[in-house]
Amino acid sequence: MDGLVFTCQIGRLPPATFQVVNFTLREHLSQLFHLSLTVVSATHNLPLREQLNREASLTVKRNGVVERTVNAIVAGQHRAIPMEIGRCTPLPCARQCGG
Repeated sequence: MDGLVFTCQIGRLPPATFQVVNFTLREHLSQLFHLSLTVVSATHNLPLREQLNREASLTVKRNGVVERTVNAIVAGQHRAIPMEIGRCTPLPCARQCGG
């Protein structure tokens, strides 16, 4: 696959559950980041409330090669509007979060 591909995995749901429509990532030095995603899924009746406080990741691939992965925690969700993920430090341990 050529070009940029953005993928999102949340909790223990299969990696192909969500497709990224768009996202906004705001980050500054020595501050928490904020990631907001709009995702869609062909899977009906997803247990979205069960995904709150779960680990999530946004992965950016270019020509099949991972360029970057942002790990966070699901902080909120809404149907038909963006699922908000974030306000977490970009560390391997996604439990280090603030508000």
